[in-house]
Amino acid sequence: MKNLLRLLLLALLAWVLWLLVDGSTGEDPGDLGDGSYLDGDSAGPGDRDLRDVERDADSMVGLANPRAGVGDDPSARADDPVAIELLGRVVDARRHPVAGAQVELLVAGQRRGGATTAPDGQYRMAVRAGSGSSARGTLLARLEGHGTGMAGVWLAEPGTLTAPPIVLEAAYRLQGRVEVDGKPSPFAQVAVVARDGGQVTPLALQSAGPDGTVTFDGLAAGLYELYALLPGRGRGTGQARLPQPEGEVAVLALGGERLLDVIVEDARTGEPVAGASVHIGDKRTLPRPSGPGYLPALPALTTNRQGRATVRGLGLEETIYVNVEAAGYIAGVWWRSSRQVARPGTSEVRVRLGRPRRVMFPIYEGDVRPPEDGTPLAVEFSGQAVQTLDAVSARVDGSYVVVEGLPAINASGVLTAPGGLQARFTAPAGVDMGNAVQFVAPRAVRVRVHEPGGAPVAGLALRLNPMDGSGRIPPAVTDAEGVATFPAVAAVKAGVHLRVNDTPWGGPLLGRIDLSTGEEEYTFELQQRIACVLRVRIDGESALPGRYTVTAAGQRVSSEQIVEDATTGELQVSVRPPSAERAFELQFLAEGYLPASVQIEPAEGSQVEHDIELRAAGRLVARVRPPDDGRYSLGLQRLHTDRKRWVPTAGRGRAAQASSDGVHAYEGLETGRYRVVDLRSGYESRPIDLVPGAPVEIQVDLSDSVEVQGRVQAPAGTDLTKARVLIAGRHARAQAHAGERVGADGSFRLRALRGERVELTVTHPLLAAAAAGGRATVTAPGEAVTLRLEAGVEAFFRVAGLAGASNASSGPTRSPVQVRLYKGRVGGELVRTVQPVASAGVFTFGGFTPGTYALWIGLGSHHAPYTRTGVVLGRGRTDLGSITPSAGGAILIELRTGAAGSPTSIWASATAVGEPRYARHASHKPGSGPLRVTGLGKGTFQVLVRASGATGSRILYEGEVVVRGSGETRLEVDAR
Repeated sequence: MKNLLRLLLLALLAWVLWLLVDGSTGEDPGDLGDGSYLDGDSAGPGDRDLRDVERDADSMVGLANPRAGVGDDPSARADDPVAIELLGRVVDARRHPVAGAQVELLVAGQRRGGATTAPDGQYRMAVRAGSGSSARGTLLARLEGHGTGMAGVWLAEPGTLTAPPIVLEAAYRLQGRVEVDGKPSPFAQVAVVARDGGQVTPLALQSAGPDGTVTFDGLAAGLYELYALLPGRGRGTGQARLPQPEGEVAVLALGGERLLDVIVEDARTGEPVAGASVHIGDKRTLPRPSGPGYLPALPALTTNRQGRATVRGLGLEETIYVNVEAAGYIAGVWWRSSRQVARPGTSEVRVRLGRPRRVMFPIYEGDVRPPEDGTPLAVEFSGQAVQTLDAVSARVDGSYVVVEGLPAINASGVLTAPGGLQARFTAPAGVDMGNAVQFVAPRAVRVRVHEPGGAPVAGLALRLNPMDGSGRIPPAVTDAEGVATFPAVAAVKAGVHLRVNDTPWGGPLLGRIDLSTGEEEYTFELQQRIACVLRVRIDGESALPGRYTVTAAGQRVSSEQIVEDATTGELQVSVRPPSAERAFELQFLAEGYLPASVQIEPAEGSQVEHDIELRAAGRLVARVRPPDDGRYSLGLQRLHTDRKRWVPTAGRGRAAQASSDGVHAYEGLETGRYRVVDLRSGYESRPIDLVPGAPVEIQVDLSDSVEVQGRVQAPAGTDLTKARVLIAGRHARAQAHAGERVGADGSFRLRALRGERVELTVTHPLLAAAAAGGRATVTAPGEAVTLRLEAGVEAFFRVAGLAGASNASSGPTRSPVQVRLYKGRVGGELVRTVQPVASAGVFTFGGFTPGTYALWIGLGSHHAPYTRTGVVLGRGRTDLGSITPSAGGAILIELRTGAAGSPTSIWASATAVGEPRYARHASHKPGSGPLRVTGLGKGTFQVLVRASGATGSRILYEGEVVVRGSGETRLEVDAR
């Protein structure tokens, strides 16, 4: 027994050492006797010692290494001009303040700051702002006896930032087990992560015990992802929802180890790049700098003299993302555009790094004299801004602007001279001569904001968002006269937004400015604020839920505009209505409850009171026994009581993805009858009635489904990858994947239920299912199936005045014209929908059997559909002649607007009721002429008119309108 314990301890020690080693110690790049992940040289700029690895582990796995009393970001100081003072509070499940909680800020898995809450639950910390772009951070709060609380925050510009409250609730235990070939496997490293707003946040790291089990304490209720890594066995993933049912264990199954060779080359010379740092991630745990990377954390790899590094320990069926950084190259910070992807089965990936380039931009002299020769220029990138491009510099060189250090990919941004002159530049990938630039003189813009009675609004934070995507303009705050001054605006057009504290792009649109008109002062009117007092009750008692969101007229209300009283369950929400006359909806969304809403009438006064009774939402858990190959596509359907049919639904929460334990959970469901379906095999579960507040479980057994294999045959030269195999008559079961794909050799595989009689058919854009052999009936699993395609009907037509898209150098291209074929009458049984190929003004379509059809041809958004019945389409080519487009009918929307609270833009749509279903759209700005929705045929249309204004969007009209098929149908809409 003692010998066994010694062996186990030695194995554990070897595992720890194996994790910490970073690089080979031998001269031979193929020598991996030390168990390193790296196949490369030991020397290089990417090498790190053990302290680096320890720091990474400490920053990425906060729960495993909690530290009390952690301080602020050491790189940020109170007097630092780029520092953000982050303020926030921690509350419990009933929104009461929590003192002594440890709060930590993580960005891409790296620790950026920490603080401890005061007796009133408040905390503050100093962190650095994002450099050139906004960064999404995750706040973690921990206190003994509570589960880890989380909240998301955007780090953008310097200043004071108020974070959303962090809620601490009950603590739960997560239990998991690592298995290899169905047997417990010891010593694997297991990481548990949470997802917040799309971000992956590592929470804890542990080693599995001798029996393969791991236990994580101190986690809040919710859905978590688990990642297990073991040398030689690769990585396994799983999911667990807390609280776990008694006796349930999340299983992480390990398979084989996948090796991935990363080869790094110079993009220009093709020479290998030695000493490059290689970072690995997957679809969720993205590589650095935007994510925590592969979990459990792999050390950064360094390429050897041959520019090669070998990644070990990867899962077999994972899509791997690779990001590479190297001294003297500029690609890593642009990894969103330059990252390489290795899909399952890929054992090698090549990454080509480009060196910084020197690009010259001719100066076009306009109304402003450009800067003098030799003037240095500041460079700011637009779009997905670069985090660190310290080597980039620019200067005026005679009649050119020279920018040094640009990346090899597309780059654009703004150049700024010391005197304030600005020019926008664009450098396409690979060029050394960019587009001409023109310097313009920024102008001071004054934005005046006042209340409906004319009183100035002071202390209002505003933001200008340039419509041309140019550089960021620092926000401004209105003074005592209600004026916000933007001292240097070079953009011609920009949107004026009310700045919301906890979002990086500003809040609702207040209006727009256009400097081409010569105006430099703009005035906007705000609606009078309304203090909405909401009395919230849960199960008949006055209380607030732990997590909630309030929206007004579809726009989220910032936490700064909400004052809450956890004792009485009351909220005071300060909002500005969309208009002074029209009612708007205030919606209360709380996790675990159905949405609750109230109508607010501005005419009621500056303060209104409403009661909100929260009703618990339902939760459905589907436990799946997968088929042998593990492939299935689960969907949730709800019985629509009015239509008496099943309709797809997903609830307010996201369903758990396919996991090793086969658990899918659907949250936020209303009362009703539901069922679970598998879109691949056609499985339908028994209907189940859902009662809010009572979780319901359903067993989905797909293990009895069988695989059907076959082959598609077609005339020589046919591109079989465009063919699809369908199960006939399964349209009601929503074949959302549009059939099973066919390989280049014609082979296909699909699933069906054992004992089910399945009829298969094949489709192709230009060919038809053969009259003999185009369909096949399957009655036994494993039966060989052959489906045949043959040349079918081919028809063509011309459209007067519409030549279609064609290019002599590139050949025929697809057009926006669509053809639908029906049996009997238009809108009857739909036979096929095709997109004709346009070439030299001729529109050609095919892929169906000869017969008599009714045609519906859509001719684009500005023309009414063309219809024709009794069309005989025989074998060979059929000339349908020339079609003259018709403007058809139109809906003229007459808007009643007022000076106060008028919308800045209006959008309208008209959708045909019944078959054939199609839609037309139109947008409008007040003062730009009438609003018309054109291109409508004769029939009934569902019309929706939506307005956007200073406080968000709202629906002005929703109803049915009958169109005659020609002329205008008038519709009066109140847009005040």
